[in-house]
Amino acid sequence: MMKKIRKKVKVIALGNNQNNKKDEKKNPDQISIYMNNKAVLELMNKLRLNQAGNGSYMHALKDENNEYSSCIGINAVDYQSKKSVFVTDNLSISHIMELYEESKIKRKDFKMSTVKIFGNADKEGLSIARKLNIERQGSFVKEGKTIIKDYPWKVNMQNGRGIKLTGKKGEISMKQNSFTKEKEVTVNLSDSDFFALLLPVVTYIRAWEQSHAVEFVKETQAAIMNFRGTNVNMKEENAPDTEQNNTPSTRENQPSGEKNVNKSNRQLESYKESDPAKALRLPPGAKIMVFKFTTKIDQSENENLFFAEVVTDYGKKGTVWFQKEKLKRRLKEFEDAMANEEYVKIYYTIDNEYVFFEE
Repeated sequence: MMKKIRKKVKVIALGNNQNNKKDEKKNPDQISIYMNNKAVLELMNKLRLNQAGNGSYMHALKDENNEYSSCIGINAVDYQSKKSVFVTDNLSISHIMELYEESKIKRKDFKMSTVKIFGNADKEGLSIARKLNIERQGSFVKEGKTIIKDYPWKVNMQNGRGIKLTGKKGEISMKQNSFTKEKEVTVNLSDSDFFALLLPVVTYIRAWEQSHAVEFVKETQAAIMNFRGTNVNMKEENAPDTEQNNTPSTRENQPSGEKNVNKSNRQLESYKESDPAKALRLPPGAKIMVFKFTTKIDQSENENLFFAEVVTDYGKKGTVWFQKEKLKRRLKEFEDAMANEEYVKIYYTIDNEYVFFEE
């Protein structure tokens, strides 16, 4: 009589199984994972949005509150030892993108290394330190023969301690030869496994960026507009207006009445408050606006901002705002266009020279 042989198989649930209440909940921060019979490698979501007005980049950098930069966490566990070994580190967004491209190129030899040290020193003067090495060796020569590797990718992670040095400008580094290794894990991957590990991460980063892009760009542009307006005020107090004699009084050209002024100022406030209902959304990829003036240019309550009612070449009516210094450069061109009822082309808000609101 033949005996039945039972094999223990470890199963990872990729989705919720309502029929099995014993299934462990999956960490929502986990984006992708690689497992074999020796080790586990996982990539984690640690993305953080930069604060609008703190630079024109979406991914946050480490701030004064010691918050971590926007990044992707990488964890590894080695099951070969009697007691499992766990190590952790972080990869910058640029490193993730570089690795993703390399996973497609499949160069014969590739190496990437990072060294980090952070935190307060312990009683022995040592701080937390991490080393990460990721490399690909496509083949090697043995006894005159070229051997193609089945697992060309190697991820080596070391966690330990070292002596932290701080430079004159605040830059942080680890003292040479001060690193003491406490834990180490190495994971080998095939080309297909390495690509499969990175693809979901890149997909998630792009989706995350797109989900925040509209509001973040709009709020950042508002911050830039306020910043530039403040700088214009400071410059004008210290520099003569060389074009004063050539610039007619735009206040006299505007029809009397405060209705349009108040309306436009309300639109400007909405822009500052990032009201999505007010900001015009041009077609994807648009970098210019072609419009025709329907009123003369008038100065707002803010001395550095001017506005006029316009209609675009695709029929949108609204208000276009000009910063004073930008307007001076093209005032003659705009006046000629108004007189001849011609269309004018300007660069849209890519560099925030102009702001347009639909009616």
